[in-house]
Amino acid sequence: MKIHLIHIQLMPRQRQDIERFGIALAQILNTLSTNHQLAYATPDKHLLGYFVQSEKTANQIRMAIDGNHSPNTNSKPMMPTGFANGDKILVIELAADVSENGFNVAKTWLNRRSN
Repeated sequence: MKIHLIHIQLMPRQRQDIERFGIALAQILNTLSTNHQLAYATPDKHLLGYFVQSEKTANQIRMAIDGNHSPNTNSKPMMPTGFANGDKILVIELAADVSENGFNVAKTWLNRRSN
């Protein structure tokens, strides 16, 4: 099982658009992963990060969130999140070594799943 960090930066949006994005993102993460955890978010939710435990590749996760088709030719795109032109996403597979200061919950979540 792989663990990824998903870092998302959204362009300015209305609060209700951010809420719709969050609901769609949660549904996609429930489909793609065996477990996920919010790692950080700004108060306005325009910048956020999730830890995701999944067998999927970083590219498969990114494509599902930003609305592109899955790399599997027979699969359909997942539900749209509202990811828009100018939004940014970075998906990184994480290693087992973690160091933190002030992110103890995140470190604990990672340590429990990296074995």
